[in-house]
Amino acid sequence: MKKIVSVIAGLSVLLGTVPVSVNAEEAVPADIGQAAYDQLMKVSWKYDKDSDNIITMEELKQADLISLDLTGTEDISWLADLDKCTRVLVSRGEITDFSVLKEMDSLTDLFLTAIPTDDISFVKDLELDICEIRDMPEIDLDKRLAVMRCPDVTVEKGFMAKIGAYPDNILWKHEYTVEIDDTSVAELSGSYWSTFGPIRGIYAVSPGETDYHVIVDGEERFKGHIKVTEQDLYSPALGNTKAESKFDILSWDKAYGMLRDGTLYGIQGKDIKVIDTDVKDFMYASSKARMNQSYTTDLLLKNDGTLYVNKEPVKDQKFKAIEFERAVTEDGQLWVPYKIDRMPWVYKIADDFREFPEEGKAFYISKTGEVVYYYYVVNDDGKAEITVTPTGIMNPKWSLGGIFIDENDVLWSGRVLSGTADMTKIAENVESVGDYYTTDGTARCYKTFDGHYYDFGGEEEEVTGEQKERDYSYRYYNGFKLDYYDPATETAYCTISDDDVLTIEWHDQHFSLSGVEKVITRRSDKESGQNYMFILRKDGSIWRYCLETKEIKEMPLPDAAEQPATQPATQKATQPATQKTTQPATQKATQPATQKATQPATQKATQPATQKSTQPTTQKATQPATQKATQPATQKTTQPTTQKPAVAGDISGDGKFNVADAVTIQGWLLGKRSVEIKNWKAADFVNDGVLDTFDYVVMCKKLAGKK
Repeated sequence: MKKIVSVIAGLSVLLGTVPVSVNAEEAVPADIGQAAYDQLMKVSWKYDKDSDNIITMEELKQADLISLDLTGTEDISWLADLDKCTRVLVSRGEITDFSVLKEMDSLTDLFLTAIPTDDISFVKDLELDICEIRDMPEIDLDKRLAVMRCPDVTVEKGFMAKIGAYPDNILWKHEYTVEIDDTSVAELSGSYWSTFGPIRGIYAVSPGETDYHVIVDGEERFKGHIKVTEQDLYSPALGNTKAESKFDILSWDKAYGMLRDGTLYGIQGKDIKVIDTDVKDFMYASSKARMNQSYTTDLLLKNDGTLYVNKEPVKDQKFKAIEFERAVTEDGQLWVPYKIDRMPWVYKIADDFREFPEEGKAFYISKTGEVVYYYYVVNDDGKAEITVTPTGIMNPKWSLGGIFIDENDVLWSGRVLSGTADMTKIAENVESVGDYYTTDGTARCYKTFDGHYYDFGGEEEEVTGEQKERDYSYRYYNGFKLDYYDPATETAYCTISDDDVLTIEWHDQHFSLSGVEKVITRRSDKESGQNYMFILRKDGSIWRYCLETKEIKEMPLPDAAEQPATQPATQKATQPATQKTTQPATQKATQPATQKATQPATQKATQPATQKSTQPTTQKATQPATQKATQPATQKTTQPTTQKPAVAGDISGDGKFNVADAVTIQGWLLGKRSVEIKNWKAADFVNDGVLDTFDYVVMCKKLAGKK
């Protein structure tokens, strides 16, 4: 997904060099001292919002971050006026009085570096989330502990919370753990786990009370209390509508798809609509093309074997299944859809496909049972270079990414580089691989048949302590940010317990629903501006919960016999490549060792052997014999024109290309409804038929006079 906000930030740097007509006499520089002002001007794009080369106090009041070297600065009392500032980073200088920070109501994070003081008692009154102290050796452990706090926590059953000693980061060079007395009341969770401090996320398991303890450098330093209250559970009766469903994104319909009984539905806004019928499978895929631009592809497989790539049918080829963004045929052909600009293509990878391992984007298992690595790259001319590399690993019992346990219980790890894969033998007599936790924390380990566990990374070394798989009392946890491009937007957190209770936390609002299978998606309704969580219950019914109104209702599915909302395109079809790719090498790679290893617990393994794969087969795929598809119905811009404007970049239609056009695109990319783009093609500097952030960056460079 393209990160609009980061591009906007970069754009501000470029726009800072563009002359803008303002009345400089009306702008008064902020009175913060020359040394501090000069530092802020070096990063003026953060503060000079109107790009007039003057930072006013009003502009400074909008800042959420201040970073200063205090050398030469005598007064920082002006910080009290920064109502919106949440982070302050200060270093060096001669100032020792930081009491002004108590007047910054929004301050949550403080970073002190080489400040000439041995007194940080002021930190205790700030109630910070984060406080980092560096290059201040006079601030010992006792002084750090003296400004910390360990709050009691009350949380509703089924929800998450944080416990520990605050502020975070202040103990970053020390060892620390957090322990809970009664884990039947609350348990440490994966919702939050600080890397630099004793702050942990917890999951409220059942009503009750218990204590927790913070241990620093082997000694208990803090004690807190946890109280779990009963939840207010909404529990409507389950019906008998159970049906198998598949869910995925539908990028071309701007919906979230659900396939059930051959009908493809789309969740759009607050509604569910019929997209297509007689569907066997569907899938969302993504790819990268020139300028590292991301393209999306919808794959839809009909029951008759016809594959649609972005609603265009592939001619002269029927398919059996789609998986891992790939398509396979009955006779073992492996194909990959790809997209160049707005045109989809399909390329054949191999003819000897049998099945995919656990991860199929880079490996497949051939008809002989051998693991095969494949790699492809599509050039700007539409031709694909395909590399197929047999690995010598036979009939894997288990796999994850490039890690395999073969038929002889040998553990292998693949190193992928420049289109080739070298497989390294890790160990023999391996039963399984997984994440286990011990008294020292979590580790990726492999387990041998004799019951021993070994650290997967680095040299072979037996893991000590209590070995068992991490087991939470919940099976799902996820956060849904309501606006991906606005970092200040609240996030809705969803958790599903082992007994199928869904809890949703948003803006301190709590909602609980029983009998839940999964959270399907979050959708926004453009008309009302409200946000909806779509939920699949255990009986197969779909429910919709509105975050703003707290309304919960069951959503009936529309009649599949009605006309589908979107029919697949019937115009020019996508032609598969006419030249077959070369069959992967038939000779086998060096066979993985089959001899059982001695017991790993009693002696060290020899240096891991690196097995070189057989020579990969590389071939050129001819450009698919296809004509360019017609312009898709779904456009990313509004009101496209059919005539090329006379002035490049003039999207406002006033005959001029200036900063106003860049500001217009900025608003449009951020989703402002009031923004109107009259001539979108004028700003398509990349010439790819799409108006997006890449055109935005080029536009700013042109305004700044840069090539």
